[in-house]
Amino acid sequence: MTADYFFTNFNNLWDAFSTTDWAHQTVPDRACNLPSSPPCDCELSSDLNTLHLTFALAGYDKKEVEVNAGNNSLTLTTKKFEPDEGRNIIHRGISKKALNLTLTIDESFDPKKAKVDFINGLLRVSIPKTEEGKTVKLL
Repeated sequence: MTADYFFTNFNNLWDAFSTTDWAHQTVPDRACNLPSSPPCDCELSSDLNTLHLTFALAGYDKKEVEVNAGNNSLTLTTKKFEPDEGRNIIHRGISKKALNLTLTIDESFDPKKAKVDFINGLLRVSIPKTEEGKTVKLL
């Protein structure tokens, strides 16, 4: 990999982040720096004050999922499923592996005040902005 390749890709990434109309932009997956597994959606609320993350965790039970918040980080951990003893699996399309995923959250958001919801295999995490980072409508 050459330095030109790095700087070209960095410039593309920077261009994706430098847009000012975040609420109405589609940001490329590479710019979000989110994992490909598990599938994840990332969106910003219409008032720009809450970050919403939704993880598709098909087959996981609420008791097998743990979410922890740190300073500017969010960690998602799942317990490993029991082995498929006595079953003749022809195709495995649903992952049964343990996950340990840590996401770095922008410092304008407060992961420690996140609200977490797990319903029907979807883990939803809503992270509010810090008071200093909130967008205030002036006019």
